[in-house]
Amino acid sequence: MEETKKPRKARKITPPNALKEKVGAGGLPPEIIAQAERLIKYNETDYRPIAEELLQKLDGGMEHVRQGSLQGKEAVKALQATAMAFKAQGAMFNYALVSEIADTLVDFLETLEGVDHNALKVVTAHHMAITGVMRANLCGQEEEFGKKLKAELQEICDKYYKVAATGTSRADG
Repeated sequence: MEETKKPRKARKITPPNALKEKVGAGGLPPEIIAQAERLIKYNETDYRPIAEELLQKLDGGMEHVRQGSLQGKEAVKALQATAMAFKAQGAMFNYALVSEIADTLVDFLETLEGVDHNALKVVTAHHMAITGVMRANLCGQEEEFGKKLKAELQEICDKYYKVAATGTSRADG
């Protein structure tokens, strides 16, 4: 008769959680969360100058790409950093649509190894969309308009992917 070996018992080792040891456990008290939500909801900071600065930064990044002084992954990173700033700040200043447009742009840029002429057209479309939202002062989500705008921007991204997959250099080719 063959002897069956008992499986070796594993010993569970839980590593120390240094961060938890520093800050403790339990989360934030409800009143602090409520206060933070009020600050965001009733934030009276005018986001338009901040957005204008970011639009200029995005425009500058696109110009560097056009001139060839910014290429490859560095070009992607530069454009992505500005898009991420829009994504993070838009909703905080009650411009949820700006955040959603920027989210589409961030998702698009994450797929790129570099920025070619057609990719710049996609970035330009997002730049124009954010500019329009800011000029029209579309606070909140603007549900119906926002859905249409996001769908069109996604369509532009999808068209880029289709063109890139075929290896052609023109979006209408």
